[in-house]
Amino acid sequence: MRDGAPRRHAADAGTGKGTAMTYGDGSDIRVVLVDDQEIVRRGFRAALEEGGRVRVVAEGDAGPRAEALLQRHRPDVLLADVREESALLRLCEAARGTGTRVAVLTAARRDDDLFAALRAGANGFLLKNASQAELAYAVAALAQGHAVISPAMTALLLDRFSALLSLESANRTVFESLT
Repeated sequence: MRDGAPRRHAADAGTGKGTAMTYGDGSDIRVVLVDDQEIVRRGFRAALEEGGRVRVVAEGDAGPRAEALLQRHRPDVLLADVREESALLRLCEAARGTGTRVAVLTAARRDDDLFAALRAGANGFLLKNASQAELAYAVAALAQGHAVISPAMTALLLDRFSALLSLESANRTVFESLT
């Protein structure tokens, strides 16, 4: 991550419009896109670059090329649709050495995929049906060092966590009755 805190563009100050940010030195947020479908990458590139504050510095399909793009370009954010957990783990490990924040970008609304991404070390989990504003916000938040999970997935995460807490409480009650 670059030195200097991200800041809201002056054009957006006080308007409430626009959520993308730049770094304190005015530089763009650098992004690498990884998806096996070129048409999908083109769409996300257009959506991200339209605001003029995010620059997609490279794109490619998943696999060894994705790691090479990460190492070569050292982006602020890597958005990747990587289905194989071991490949995602390798990407996240490689990203840690560069300061790049990694977010999974997927069409799958499965909590198992979310948990796999978190286990691998991803900093975000975004659904491909996100609006342009949500995507811009997520990239800015990731570039600032925050974690981002799509709202629909947050609900699944909270439901699963709540179920685990209920199970833990039930187990504690059983244990206390035995002692």
